[in-house]
Amino acid sequence: SGTAPGTDYPNTTAPDVALTLPRGNFSVTWFDPDTGGWFRDNDIEGRQSLTLEAPGGEDWIVLLQRL
Repeated sequence: SGTAPGTDYPNTTAPDVALTLPRGNFSVTWFDPDTGGWFRDNDIEGRQSLTLEAPGGEDWIVLLQRL
């Protein structure tokens, strides 16, 4: 986001989040608040540090659920 009018341009780089999960398997689902749509990603295995990358630029919310 810009600090002056006309300088607020969308981010074209996909955001990422670094985290450490406990042991177990997790589903990864991304929510796009701009469209209200959901994107199901690959399942992941916990017990490790990892970085998840959103499916596109701008704002995303990630939902992790233990399987």
